[in-house]
Amino acid sequence: MAKILYTGIATVDIINELASYPEEDEVRILSQSITRGGNATNTAVVLSNLGHQCFWAGTCVTPLAEENAGDQDSQIIIDDLQQYRVNIQYVQLLDSGIPTSYISLSRATGSRTICHYRDLAEYSFETFKQLPLENFDWFHFEGRNIKHTQKMMQLCRKRLPKVRISLEIEKIRDNIETLIPYADMVLFSKQYAQNSKTPDAHSFCLEKKRQYPQALIVCA
Repeated sequence: MAKILYTGIATVDIINELASYPEEDEVRILSQSITRGGNATNTAVVLSNLGHQCFWAGTCVTPLAEENAGDQDSQIIIDDLQQYRVNIQYVQLLDSGIPTSYISLSRATGSRTICHYRDLAEYSFETFKQLPLENFDWFHFEGRNIKHTQKMMQLCRKRLPKVRISLEIEKIRDNIETLIPYADMVLFSKQYAQNSKTPDAHSFCLEKKRQYPQALIVCA
């Protein structure tokens, strides 16, 4: 059983299931659900269910008073993570803003379209460097907030050179590949691989392995 620290975001996902992707007109929603999302916390929940001790380092909004129940989006995130035994003691609570993803799921094709709104600050390096990093066996980073994430990964590598570091790269972002040299494992998304010049996932992984021989390369 490992103690794993996940650095990344959590969101509130509003999922609307539709018969098919809509044109510009009013359309009937077949079903709706509201749940917690976010790549780093999704990974934490999976590994927690497999028996590991998982900790989330991210930003969230301080839950409001009970009389403001309509603004309790942050409570959805907190309650869900606690249900799956993900430790939130290192979460930075802020006064306002909650990342929200509005997801249109087409029943006809199984495809999804995400409209993401975010007005919440990212977890900063200044906050991260105060954490008791020596308590963890593994660090997992979501590939975003590049400048601060690079400093976090550098700090982990310097202070704890034998501890494993994994990195998830989902989207093309400026300078995102500057994070890869600090990782022992890199998990690339299908979307990212398809935007490369390689013809298939296997070729993509081989190319990245040639570029970054220190890392285990995974493509979804």
